[in-house]
Amino acid sequence: DEADAILQVEVDLMKHLVKATEGFAPDMISTTEGDFIAKHRDEEGREHRVRVVEYLEGGLLAHARPRSEALLRDLGRRVAQLSSALGAYPDHPPARIDFDWAMGRSGLVMERGLDLFSGEQLELVQAVHDAWTRREPDFLGLGSQVIHGDINDHNVLVSAAGDGPRRVTGIIDLGDAHSAPRVFDLGIAIAYAILGTPDPLIAAATIARGFHETTPLAVDEIDVLYSLARARLGASVSISAWRRQESVEVDEYLTVSEQPAWDMLRRLHDVPERLAEGLIRDACGLQACPRSAVLVKWLGNQKVE
Repeated sequence: DEADAILQVEVDLMKHLVKATEGFAPDMISTTEGDFIAKHRDEEGREHRVRVVEYLEGGLLAHARPRSEALLRDLGRRVAQLSSALGAYPDHPPARIDFDWAMGRSGLVMERGLDLFSGEQLELVQAVHDAWTRREPDFLGLGSQVIHGDINDHNVLVSAAGDGPRRVTGIIDLGDAHSAPRVFDLGIAIAYAILGTPDPLIAAATIARGFHETTPLAVDEIDVLYSLARARLGASVSISAWRRQESVEVDEYLTVSEQPAWDMLRRLHDVPERLAEGLIRDACGLQACPRSAVLVKWLGNQKVE
């Protein structure tokens, strides 16, 4: 259902990433006429557009257990490399109207979904929505570039168990690419990669460290990461609820993260935001509390009698 212009941008992005990431993104195979999108009309007159993508070695991060510190750190590095490559892409994709998976619409998506929840679920999503609303003004100065838009654990490929330390071998599916702050991709990656981990805060901090070591994050980017990750989970369960409301039959893939997302929202519900943000700040080499330096200086100037 995508417009031809959006599909062509996806092709251009994939070709760009093949050159910029040295095999980290899959290449495309052209038709005999040199096109990367083939069009076919079936017997009923419906037009289908087809493209063929090369195979990338690796299994899904969604199936990788346990997710070691080394693997999560490597994910952060790979997201940073992807972000840098996408940031070098000279154009911006056509605007997507009412694109609910865009991170920037998370607040609206959760707000529209509140009527579908009750009890504990309503409390969980309302809390995430409120946290998003408090942080939303901080997103305005984060800039904009092309981002992947959907670095979930089914779009990240990892090496096989038993083949040395597990590492990320690729990130696939540019179907949600759009223009937004680069840190949105990292927040999305964190949201899905922490699912099922024994300590999601340490997992989140480890991914952020891997990114920051590769491409340094600005302080303003670091401070919104936790809110972004929670917001992605809140938006995800909200979209799943809409789809169940609108249709009796729902594609299982579209709701594959629904239960793990609810489980994680429950686990994070009572975690103080400052604690989570402080762990991520510390992982990126900052003082855990933004006001620590002022306090330490003040204490140092006090005289003890």
